Amino acid sequence: MLRVIAIYFSKFFWGFKRSAEPHALRRQI
Repeated sequence: MLRVIAIYFSKFFWGFKRSAEPHALRRQI
């Protein structure tokens, strides 16, 4: 059960990181 939660959490974390990176790059430019 904990493994499933960890997988979902990692997917959500990486998805949030990917969506946040483009905004940071645009702000620098």
